[in-house]
Amino acid sequence: MKGLAILLSLFAVLLFCVQSSWAGENFSVSLNAGYYSKYVGSAGNTIYAKSVFQQSLSATYVPLGVYGCAFHSYSPEGGPNKDWGDELDYGLGISHKINSLIIDFSCSYLDLMKIGETDGNLYALAINLALPINQYSFNIMAEQDLTENQLKPSRLIYRAGGAYSLKLTETQDIKFDLSVSGHDGKEQRKAEPVSSGKLTISSTFKVWGIGITPTISGQKRIGYSTNHGGTTHDELWGGINLGLNL
Repeated sequence: MKGLAILLSLFAVLLFCVQSSWAGENFSVSLNAGYYSKYVGSAGNTIYAKSVFQQSLSATYVPLGVYGCAFHSYSPEGGPNKDWGDELDYGLGISHKINSLIIDFSCSYLDLMKIGETDGNLYALAINLALPINQYSFNIMAEQDLTENQLKPSRLIYRAGGAYSLKLTETQDIKFDLSVSGHDGKEQRKAEPVSSGKLTISSTFKVWGIGITPTISGQKRIGYSTNHGGTTHDELWGGINLGLNL
């Protein structure tokens, strides 16, 4: 019920932003819907090894950089609330720009919907630093997880990397995003300063104002194998996302 109330509140904000001229000048709204062959988390761990549909909604009060967001993941094979492909997250954050550096801080509640015999949810505090320089962009993300009930303790995870946008035409480019991840002992596993490396290739096409972004990602395990306390696998997955900014 709490998740439904928050989603309805975000939807009300969306309607307000669309219908109000004042809100149109002060708010920005982003809608995304995607399909992916696997669900791989920001720490490189494979959350769900089969296909998922994922949707997100965010609304930002532009003058202050404050935003609210919601994210939903659904696995068609298991049905709703059946496995680790099902997830509902919502959070609040603030983003601020100092010269070219973008600083984003957020607090999220990850409702894992009581999967099987596991009754527990996850809270996450995250900071993301982004520095775009011409066709390059550099990013550092750190997230502190806090768990409840039966979930295994999670600690600090982080990811760092850079991206390069190769310009194909005046309106079209292709993006190469290379990053590494690590953690200090996620889910009672061994700490891995660098657990995996990931390369994502993507390109966005605009059709009637909607951004269509196919992606393909490859990940190489660098740390321990899962049989010896590690958290990541060698993975290859792809997907497509539809995005609309209002």
